[in-house]
Amino acid sequence: YLTCGTCEWCQKDRETLCDNFAGNVGREIDGGYAEYIKLPANTFLKLPEALDYKAHPAEVGVITDAISTPVKLINKARVQPGDTVAVIGAGGGLGLHMVAVAKWANARVIAVDVRPEKFDACRKAGADDIVDAAASDMTEAVLELTGGRGVDVVMDFVATGKTLDTATRALGKGGRLAILGGAGLDNSWQISGNWIKSGEREIIGSKYATKAEVRESLEIVARGELWPIVTETCKLEDLEALHQRVEQGLVTGRAAVLIGD
Repeated sequence: YLTCGTCEWCQKDRETLCDNFAGNVGREIDGGYAEYIKLPANTFLKLPEALDYKAHPAEVGVITDAISTPVKLINKARVQPGDTVAVIGAGGGLGLHMVAVAKWANARVIAVDVRPEKFDACRKAGADDIVDAAASDMTEAVLELTGGRGVDVVMDFVATGKTLDTATRALGKGGRLAILGGAGLDNSWQISGNWIKSGEREIIGSKYATKAEVRESLEIVARGELWPIVTETCKLEDLEALHQRVEQGLVTGRAAVLIGD
């Protein structure tokens, strides 16, 4: 993100809400698909010494999104040990890391996806239960897995109107729905204010992570508590084919582009 560093939100260390937001690196300004980049100095962070980016360029390279975004969600949704967390879109680049981070936070994790070929990776990342949303009703499956209680937290990385509706109905008392996916979609859905109030449920919006959360995530990985899940890499010249597979939902976990030799 290109943020000002001086507005009210930046001063509160919530720069993802910057009043003078100037866009995204890679869109409004050239990004990392090149051997060299030129960016404002305030966009850089020093890596912890324990992270060897030369030995693990792909894994270290994805920490600032793939780990930082789920770490922020764990904090915003106040996930506690023993909570039950459902992750919608669990086989994707962020979803699979959300499974791992939720397990790191000592939650019971229910992975929800529509592609069975991604289920093994979800289990390896820490999922306790799997819901095939293409073969069953997600809400009914989650309620069955929780004995009718519902979940404490749903993390929705798909965030269509349909998934948001099923996610909301899967919430137990005091449940929190965290919405991250769905950018650019008309993803409105109907919800009862009385149902939210009576069960003290919460709807939480979130996007990317702050610098403080990125630093926290880098330190978590540096301490060996988590490790990024990079399932494939490619060279810059093969990027178009990889993008097509990502857009089709065919990539499990996070793919990385390696620049240069």
